[in-house]
Amino acid sequence: MTLRYFFRTTVVFILLFCSHVLAVDFHEIPAWDPEVKYKRGTVIAHGTDLYINILPKAGIFPDHSKIVWRKIRYNRHYPLKPYKLYLPGFVVAHDEKYYISRKINLPQNARSLSNEQRWLPFTHPAMGFDLPYYTEDSEEVKTLVGTDINGNGIRDDYETSIIMSSLPAPVKNTALRAGAIYGELIATGTGATVSSVNEAQNILQNMVQAKRCQRQLMKQSGVSWSDATYFDTLDRVEAKYKLQSMLAGLIDQSTFSVPSGDPCEQLTAQ
Repeated sequence: MTLRYFFRTTVVFILLFCSHVLAVDFHEIPAWDPEVKYKRGTVIAHGTDLYINILPKAGIFPDHSKIVWRKIRYNRHYPLKPYKLYLPGFVVAHDEKYYISRKINLPQNARSLSNEQRWLPFTHPAMGFDLPYYTEDSEEVKTLVGTDINGNGIRDDYETSIIMSSLPAPVKNTALRAGAIYGELIATGTGATVSSVNEAQNILQNMVQAKRCQRQLMKQSGVSWSDATYFDTLDRVEAKYKLQSMLAGLIDQSTFSVPSGDPCEQLTAQ
């Protein structure tokens, strides 16, 4: 083996290695600590969000100072453009990976992303989803119905739990649809009346399909959501069974059936 061949293959290996930099998972990013004076460019996690330090200073709550901390808009990412100026906290996408600019960067090419002093490759469970921002310790959150800040028919704490979980994105989408179905059931016990037998039957059919979908996912891949994430208090569990029984009393159970076919596809198609 000649030295020229050795050095050439070594350079190729290094370039290949750099192009396969492992992304840092959101849950591996250190949480904000009020006692720590962070270095400029340090990325921290707080709640479901990511922040980058702009001005080293301890004890400043991330949301309280845009001078000290910059919130990272991880869902706002754009393809990398060589010789474009990127400020700290900006997110770029390349080869289906995402990178946070840690400094003021002017990358020459994609290989620049392998410099982890300047770029942080990362993943976030909410990529591609819109998290609801709500006050977790409010009294309304703890009620039977909870809150739905973004008005999409899914209780905020359930929606956040599903999105921030490690479930694959397609399973998350199905679980979120199931959350809307659970909400329709709970709504029947909050003063809202079921307008027809057909409506009662539709809610029960959807509940059955959600359960069938869970079982199918577990059989196929061993991964699914748990409805206990939604029915997470004794009041909510009790309401679930009482309301299902109430709806069952409104329909002709001898003719009750659910559509055949893939239950997960039917859920997400609604």
